[in-house]
Amino acid sequence: MCSRMLLMSYSDLYKALGINAADRFAVKRFADVTGVPLDRLQHYNESNTVPTGGDLDRICKASGLSPAELMLRMGILDRRL
Repeated sequence: MCSRMLLMSYSDLYKALGINAADRFAVKRFADVTGVPLDRLQHYNESNTVPTGGDLDRICKASGLSPAELMLRMGILDRRL
């Protein structure tokens, strides 16, 4: 019997959104557009955590990504998919 394992590469939130983490202006602008506090965005990015609740809704709306697309771009597969 052959088993297959799907390997996903790690990607932080900013990379998944196409934001250069070194560009502080771009990160701040995204925080302003979404209404998600900068420190919370940084937490999601540094911990590779999928945003939840209203944060997820606002980030997806601003980025044009669905929650599933965001999760896949971040390399996260779980029962929500």
